[in-house]
Amino acid sequence: MNIRNQESGIRNQESGIRNQESGIRKSKKSALVLFFVTVLFCLTFNLSAQNHQKIIPIDSEIYVAIKALYIAHGLALPSTAGPWSEDELLLMLSRLDQSKLKGSEQGVYDFAYNELTKDEQKSFRFTGTVTTEVYAHTNTTDFIRTDDYIRPMNLTQPFLALNVALRITDFGYGTAEFSIGNEKFNASIAEDGTQYTSVPDAFGHTVGSTFFGTAAFGTNIPMVPPGTLNDLNFNFPSRAFVSVGSHGWNIEAGRERLSWGPGESGNFLVGSHVDYHNNIRTTFYNNHFKYVFNVSGFPSPDEYYGVSNDNMERITDTGINHLGLNLFIAHRLEWRLFNKLNMALSEAIMYQPEDTLDMQYFLPTIVLHNLYRRHESNSLLTLEADYALMPRLNIYGQLAVDEFHLPGEPVPGTVDDVTPDAFGFMLGAKTAFSLWNGMVSASVEAAYTDPYLYLRAQDFNAQANKRELNYVVANRYISMPYSSTSPLFVEEFLGYRWGGDAIAFNAQGAYRDFGAWNVGVNALFMIHGTFDKWTRWSAVDQADNPNGWDSSATGDTLYANRPGNQSTPTDHHYQANYADTDVSDRNAPSYLTALSLFGSYKILAPLQLYGQVDMVTVANKGNIKGKSANDIQITVGMHYQF
Repeated sequence: MNIRNQESGIRNQESGIRNQESGIRKSKKSALVLFFVTVLFCLTFNLSAQNHQKIIPIDSEIYVAIKALYIAHGLALPSTAGPWSEDELLLMLSRLDQSKLKGSEQGVYDFAYNELTKDEQKSFRFTGTVTTEVYAHTNTTDFIRTDDYIRPMNLTQPFLALNVALRITDFGYGTAEFSIGNEKFNASIAEDGTQYTSVPDAFGHTVGSTFFGTAAFGTNIPMVPPGTLNDLNFNFPSRAFVSVGSHGWNIEAGRERLSWGPGESGNFLVGSHVDYHNNIRTTFYNNHFKYVFNVSGFPSPDEYYGVSNDNMERITDTGINHLGLNLFIAHRLEWRLFNKLNMALSEAIMYQPEDTLDMQYFLPTIVLHNLYRRHESNSLLTLEADYALMPRLNIYGQLAVDEFHLPGEPVPGTVDDVTPDAFGFMLGAKTAFSLWNGMVSASVEAAYTDPYLYLRAQDFNAQANKRELNYVVANRYISMPYSSTSPLFVEEFLGYRWGGDAIAFNAQGAYRDFGAWNVGVNALFMIHGTFDKWTRWSAVDQADNPNGWDSSATGDTLYANRPGNQSTPTDHHYQANYADTDVSDRNAPSYLTALSLFGSYKILAPLQLYGQVDMVTVANKGNIKGKSANDIQITVGMHYQF
């Protein structure tokens, strides 16, 4: 009996030990869960850190100030891939040695720092702007397309804009801008120059605006002539996104403008003139490296090229059925050497998937050129470099490679039936130095683009009404005269604003008292050949072909009458053109000269006046020999923030 009692006691002790062990394990699990919950809580709700995930737009005066300080102190340019988070711009500022700032440079530094930190602890901001803009120009016959305007259309402002911004915990930021104003694009233009406001161009090639076209005067104020109730803008928000990140990284998703590169007249891969990107962008950065992976979505070309004017039926002339996606996928690596040299390598692809979505294209470690498929993708490579030659002087360059031939391959112009080369080259210099209460900046730049840059065919046997897979993208705009099934699609070169077949020289000088006033002058001289964003891509023959493209041929015979290899600037347009049914009158390069004066003045803290005057002369306008035209283009605005 005693033995059984002892055994029972032992079993009870063992059971107690097991219960203790179980309790210890449960306690460990509870402690572990509590630990992770605590960490998550601290990450999510800790307010001791500073939230710097606000995104600073590409035209911000803050970046201009930092760039000027870098040039003045003999440093390679700060990252030229914008926009940027506050955290990244603060990192740029930290590279500057404040003990070496001279004259007004400390004030410029303080301006940038104060702008980047003034709202860091505000979790909610509601702001608004009232902007009145007046537009005028003198030539309402020859300058009626929005492309005729030197000041980019995406700089026009809405009459009233309301902005909501949230700093969500220490790692998130979100903003959305809702506006009331006139639509920037509200007209279609026929080949004879007639401007319509009631019937849209279903293919959307040639768009215009009653405020910049046949009317000599216009404003951004709703219902003020020539504007009507039908011209109200229904494309807001023009800028809205969420941003999450911390020190050294950021992820942004939404609608935003982008710019990649140091160019003043434009950039080869991503230009600032595109109204907005609907994109997701991931950025990692430190003092020496920066990596960006971006995916931008644009309306499918099937919406504005793959339908007919009459029955809106989809055209499947090549038998290729796309998924209705037009994606720009790109990644970019920047690296700094000794703070004197900055280099950037960018690789991109335009992706129009056929039957399935291939996830390989979205891998940040992939070499996009290795995924080359002619029917659904088109790759492009750019290399950029800038070097601080000495304090106050920075030299920079860009190279774009769209189509090239390896050693041993046929060279265009030497044999028949060869794909043409397509390159872009840019070289420039910048200076900046302090003066009075601000800084002086100046730049000179030269750019060259091959005729076929950004153009590429999807299929050698594609018919002339099928859009090719190129680097021309569209944004969609709706005005009240148009139904939702037939909006205007405004097409732009994704990269260099002026596209291929161009030789451009640009010079600019400006003085800026940051946060107060600025004044500047810009001179642009450009020689542009007959190619434009609607030029049909073609293989080329050895000799120049005066007969041009045989648009009546079908199948393989479509390429039986190829043009010869041409160089910039072209003086004849032998290919077919999507927006011009008769290109026989294009017989000369055009010569554009534009002298621009611009400036702004802040009367009070919330009230600013600004304006720009462009004096434009074009010889051989429209690439028609002997046709010359002049125009004076004026924009004046008053901006009040509350």
